[in-house]
Amino acid sequence: MQLSTYGKSTGFCIDPIEKKPLNHFLPGTSVLSFGTAGCNLGCKFCQNWDISKSKEIEIVSATAKPEQIARAALDLGCRSVAFTYNDPVIWAEYALDTAIACHAVGLKTVAVTAGYITPEARGDFFEHIDAVNVDLKAFTADFYRTHALASLEPVLETLVWLREHTSVWLELTNLLIPGENDAPDELGSMSEWIVAHLGSDVPVHFTAFHPDYKMLHKPRTPHETLLRARSIAKQCGIRYAYVGNVLDLEHQSTYCPDCETLLIERDHYQLGQFEVVDSCCKNCGTLVPGVFENEPGTWGRRRSSVRIEQWANPPAPLEGSAEVQLTVVQERLEQTQQAVEELASREHISKLLRPLPDAVVRADYTSEELETLTLYTRSVVEAALKKTPCSATLAQPLAETGSFGVFVTLRRNSLLRACRGHWGDPMTATLGALIRSAATSAATIDPRFPSLTPSELSLLTIELSIMHDPQRLTAQGTERLEQVSIGTHGLVIAHQQGSGLLLPQVAADNGWSVETFLDRLCAKAGLAKGQWMDDDTELMTFRTVVAVRGAEEHELDGSHLPEQERRQMLRLVNACLGVEQTKLRISKNFQTMFPTPMGLSLEDRNGTTATAFVHNGSLLELGQSAAQALRNVVHAEKKPLLPVARATLLTQPIALLPAEYPARHISLGTSAVYAECEGEKVLALPTPKAPQDTALAALSSLGLTPAQWGPAGATLTAYQTWILAGAEETTGSIRMPAAAGRFYPATPEAVKASVERLTTLDAHWEKKPSRALLLPHAGWRFCGDIIARTLNRTTVDSLVMAIGPKHTALGAHWSITADNLWQLPHGQVTIATKFAAALQAIVPALHIERDAHRNEHAIEVLLPFLMHFNPRFRLLPLVLGPTSYANLELLATAIARLVEGSKLLPQFVVSSDMNHYAEEQENRRLDRMALDALLTGNPKLLYDVCTTHRISMCGMQPAVVVLATLEKILGRVEVELVDYCTSARTTGDTSRVVGYAGALLR
Repeated sequence: MQLSTYGKSTGFCIDPIEKKPLNHFLPGTSVLSFGTAGCNLGCKFCQNWDISKSKEIEIVSATAKPEQIARAALDLGCRSVAFTYNDPVIWAEYALDTAIACHAVGLKTVAVTAGYITPEARGDFFEHIDAVNVDLKAFTADFYRTHALASLEPVLETLVWLREHTSVWLELTNLLIPGENDAPDELGSMSEWIVAHLGSDVPVHFTAFHPDYKMLHKPRTPHETLLRARSIAKQCGIRYAYVGNVLDLEHQSTYCPDCETLLIERDHYQLGQFEVVDSCCKNCGTLVPGVFENEPGTWGRRRSSVRIEQWANPPAPLEGSAEVQLTVVQERLEQTQQAVEELASREHISKLLRPLPDAVVRADYTSEELETLTLYTRSVVEAALKKTPCSATLAQPLAETGSFGVFVTLRRNSLLRACRGHWGDPMTATLGALIRSAATSAATIDPRFPSLTPSELSLLTIELSIMHDPQRLTAQGTERLEQVSIGTHGLVIAHQQGSGLLLPQVAADNGWSVETFLDRLCAKAGLAKGQWMDDDTELMTFRTVVAVRGAEEHELDGSHLPEQERRQMLRLVNACLGVEQTKLRISKNFQTMFPTPMGLSLEDRNGTTATAFVHNGSLLELGQSAAQALRNVVHAEKKPLLPVARATLLTQPIALLPAEYPARHISLGTSAVYAECEGEKVLALPTPKAPQDTALAALSSLGLTPAQWGPAGATLTAYQTWILAGAEETTGSIRMPAAAGRFYPATPEAVKASVERLTTLDAHWEKKPSRALLLPHAGWRFCGDIIARTLNRTTVDSLVMAIGPKHTALGAHWSITADNLWQLPHGQVTIATKFAAALQAIVPALHIERDAHRNEHAIEVLLPFLMHFNPRFRLLPLVLGPTSYANLELLATAIARLVEGSKLLPQFVVSSDMNHYAEEQENRRLDRMALDALLTGNPKLLYDVCTTHRISMCGMQPAVVVLATLEKILGRVEVELVDYCTSARTTGDTSRVVGYAGALLR
């Protein structure tokens, strides 16, 4: 008698071993899985019913001999072969022969079974099995009889026999069905039985049910049910309990039961941190039961189908010398590996770009729902940081709402601390599960940043991005640019060489063009620049609903410190030193207490340095402490007291860990690092020229290497740095283009051609001199015609003072560049350095330095047009950070005084876009209010309108300075609006636009 299914399979697939599920058996490795048809149980809830319930052999799609399977698994790099999909005990002969063939070539074998097998058959079947996962479906005889058409007792007998009479590695799975086998009493009884009869070290997987086969009326298993089951199991003594079929990094990972160290980090089936050495906890040495190697596998979460017929014939015998034979073997391995990678890539791309049905994906959340979701997200983050169970729950039906994906972003003020997300699949894409997974992942494992700590929780702003409206791009090549809208669309890219995702706000916040957005997406995916144009590169857009929950406590952010208070801090320090006689009026902000440590590093004109820190202190206390520290150093070194030449504010401390160096410290290039070891303290400040490894610099100052960091007990803390004042830089260098290739073309030919084309579109106007211009600074595809149309109506003078907003955190708050030339792709612009020095002399708040201009685009995008109309003009570029109207008035007074004294009146250019990211109609309403105020020529009215109505006209403050300056010099100012549009004109998307305007001031 022979089985009709012998040698026949429903298909072959390479899985991660964790999918079986086996968490303690060769973690991270791949397993070749296959099964046949039919089953010896009658489960009404079967999740593979199309296979296990089939009575037709024709469903079988592949034929393979045992040796063929072993050879395929070996060639494909699998470490084991799994008998699964349907219970292998009903095709035992085929499974046994395959297991023997696998062992002959060094492969392990895995059985996924219900354990429903007679005592007579057990010995033969499990003799050649290395690991087994037994599906313990419930712990009542009634459930087995009613829902599985079987008995519980034989399963329990099999489990005890496996533990007592074999060396097979054993793990259990319990599929929880709401209202059927999830009662706490039943779960408690089952857990107590497992501990008593199988031991506390048997891993147990509590997995989520989804409606299928004959139980379509049952709901999905709530996540809270899984967590409750896991908690009950742990209370009963089961040391390794997991949840499955859901996204839950925290409860799918392995922890040491003694010291609670994270041993094996699992994000779905993707491994992260791995701290198992010689089958023991790396931290405390506790034995971790299972089959482990010191390095985990790297298969990840891929799942690839395999055409087993490729191994139908054994390879031809090798001939020739040993060297020739070795070459042939290597070629065969390379061809096989390439085929596997192509299969995996195609399947990965297909899954990555597969949207959920539109019917289950929502985008119409109420404000109350968004409030609930962000509150829940914060609770999950808190639980993950504190390593405690999350007690918060998300009520139905919100928790079970379908979702295309979720990202959770964590910030401390403007400082990004983490951003992690997940895309769902039809099994797990519920909003509650996605938030739990993304929030836990963001709180614990974003590899780009140093680890978050519980002390940071109250300082975190939580941003929840809920993804919807996935659309696969149908265009090819550069036509894809037209299908993407900045500020509206996020992007996904998938290619055989890599995949990646960027949220909509990333491009909007950085001012990228669509082309730059796509190039940056390629870079994130590990692809070459421009590879988004290739036909074999898949692209998808999506939209997001964004909800934000602010921090519970607010620490000092140097980027928000007004220029007036920066100057006040310096006067305070110099007054405390006794080198400046001044009456100080301390503002209320200086007396505000901040919860986190902040420091002030001082350097006087002799180069003497000192640093002081305060905790739960104020800026007033910090200034006094720093001055006293510098006074002490100067006194000890018997030097004279001199004014401060450079002051650096240190805020937003982040604790650094030696185990994370250098992988998670890459983002600290512009941070200071304060280090202590055995009473010795050092501060490593970043250089203004280029990023540096300040952690390494601090360690070197202590005489330590990175390897000695932990053993020596050194503590390192990173701080954000903000220059309050510094020795002025000398001029003489060239400011290189920073926006070319992003906001405008990168080659000389393309720049010239674009400017020529745009300036001839509307060139019939009579040119009239203007004292000032308002010009937009977005990418040329959005507003290049407005720049050209405005300049076509006027002339460009020999001296231009261009004032724009400060978009980056680099450099001084108010800044004139220290360079003497500004390089563009097609030429150079001369900087008016003498005029700059004269202006800085009467406005000390304006610092001459390079950092603030290094990556700034606001002025650069206008220069090719200005050059076109006057190739010999000289430029004085200023960038301004936010400040009060009083400070803007003071700057305007100083500029007017300088201009009147020199009798050289520059032409002013205000670089500004209008309101950002409102719906088209609302954006136009807000822009109309701002433009109406601008047209009056009244600087105070423009300032008040924009601040009162929160109009995000980014160059409002430069415009106020120019209006106020012209008012002082010329009296009444006339303003003519030349043109206005929004980004919707270019993108066609009216849901989230930016406004652009061109105007002349005479």
